[in-house]
Amino acid sequence: MDIVQNSKRPEGWKDAAPFPPANTTTFAGQANLPKLPLPELETTLSTLRQSVKSLSWNEDEIKTVEKKIREFEKAGALGRALHKRLVARRDDVNIRHWLEDFWDNSAYLKYRDSVMINVSYYFCFEQANHLPHTPVSRAAYLIRAALLERRAFKQGSMLPEMNRKDAMCMDTWRWMFDCCRIPGLEGADWSVTGAKSTDTGDEGHIIVLRRNRPWKLEVSKDGRLLSVGELES
Repeated sequence: MDIVQNSKRPEGWKDAAPFPPANTTTFAGQANLPKLPLPELETTLSTLRQSVKSLSWNEDEIKTVEKKIREFEKAGALGRALHKRLVARRDDVNIRHWLEDFWDNSAYLKYRDSVMINVSYYFCFEQANHLPHTPVSRAAYLIRAALLERRAFKQGSMLPEMNRKDAMCMDTWRWMFDCCRIPGLEGADWSVTGAKSTDTGDEGHIIVLRRNRPWKLEVSKDGRLLSVGELES
C-alpha cells in the first residue's frame, strides 16, 4: 500500500475497494435491490415523538419538544424544506442511496471516540468452552475464522445476509478486510484498501501487536491459509 497524504479526503474513495467476481453467490441479489426507502416526514416525526418520551425527565420537557416538532413540521417550515432535499437525494441517479454519506460521516468517519472500546465485535462472542482459552489460542482461532470468512467473500461463495427471504446489500463487505482508516486533518477520515480484484483470499498478512510493537504475520504458505496450530506457533 502506497504512502497516503491525509490533508484532504479524496473524492470517490469508496470506489477503490474491488467487488468480488461478478455473478457470484455473495452478490447474486445486488442488482435487484430496491433503493433505500425514505420515510415521509410525518412518519419520522411520529417515531421521534415516541422516542423522546423515554428520554425526557418530566412532562414539561416533553411539551417543550412537542412544541418544537410542531414548528418544524408545519407547512413552509424548515422540516418541509429539508425533507424536500432528502427526496431530491433519493431520486438522484448519481447517488447510490440518500443515507450513505450521512451515515458514514456521522456514525463513523467524523466520530473520533475509541472504536476498540465502543465498537468491538469481541463482546458479541459467546464463551467457547470446547476451545482452549489461552490468549494465543483464542487469538489463533479468531484469526483463522476471520480468514475463512475473508476467503469466502473474495471468492464470492459467502451467502448474502438476508432480511427474512430477501437478500440484503453486501456492498459494505468490500471494506471489511484489507483496509486502513486514515485520520483526515480536516476532521473527515476515510479508508484506503490494499485489496485487488485478483485476490482469492488464500494470501495476505495480518498485523500483530506485542509489547506495543507491530509485527507483520503472513497468513498463508504454499498457496493455502495457515492452520490454527501454525498460527499459534
